[in-house]
Amino acid sequence: MDKQIFKKSNTHLIALLAGMLALPLVAAEIPTTSIVHESANQRDKALIRGLNAYLPEYLQEIDVPGLNIALARHGEVILEGAYGYADAASKNPVTPDTVFRSGSMGKTYTGVAIMQLVERGVISLDDPINKYLPFEVQNPLGGGEITVFHLMVHTSGLGGDAAGSIFGNTRPLDEVLRDKFSKSKQAMVGGIPTWTKKVGEERQYSNIGIATLGLIVERANPDKLSFSEFAEKNIMEPLGMSSTQRAGPLPLNSSSPFYKWIHAKV
Repeated sequence: MDKQIFKKSNTHLIALLAGMLALPLVAAEIPTTSIVHESANQRDKALIRGLNAYLPEYLQEIDVPGLNIALARHGEVILEGAYGYADAASKNPVTPDTVFRSGSMGKTYTGVAIMQLVERGVISLDDPINKYLPFEVQNPLGGGEITVFHLMVHTSGLGGDAAGSIFGNTRPLDEVLRDKFSKSKQAMVGGIPTWTKKVGEERQYSNIGIATLGLIVERANPDKLSFSEFAEKNIMEPLGMSSTQRAGPLPLNSSSPFYKWIHAKV
């Protein structure tokens, strides 16, 4: 079973308890499933009780239908937790097996895919990205060539940006990125500058930069696989990630539908 693993330090536990005290009590019941594993000790169980009390209230506070988590200590899963609804309309509750879109956790696959190609000697972190792209990318603010390393650590000079999601037919990655890099501003939040710093000057989280790494994986891998195919073949399948699949329609059972935030509401 594929879960996001969280490790909580004392600081995190204090922050959790402080958050619990700050939240108002909400009368409505939120469905909760809590599978506590035998490896959980008394301290673990105290944390789990805190999570079970805090998360249902927090979901209502931020107007999120539901979520599931796994909690691990020292490499052992101690909790599989599910809170709220997988389908808010039908009131179908989340379970530990409910499948969600991974969102920005997909960036982990991009980083792993790049490093697999580095380990195989296919690419180098010091290579300029233009060695692999079907179009040229230059930072107009200066600082020299953008390398694979710059994109990996978010220091290419690309501005911090938000990400859009398309749950239907998508355009090829090279087409999307060619369009993105052709514009001085990105059409989100009233217009976000594409470039805001020189190369190497400052770390700025960039969705466009990570997408560009995905395109490099597509262009450089010897098997000529798409990024999604490469991730599935080289990461998901070897790890036995049977509850994880590449982007597209979700044929998996127990999948959650999509929700859109409008004015801070789902």
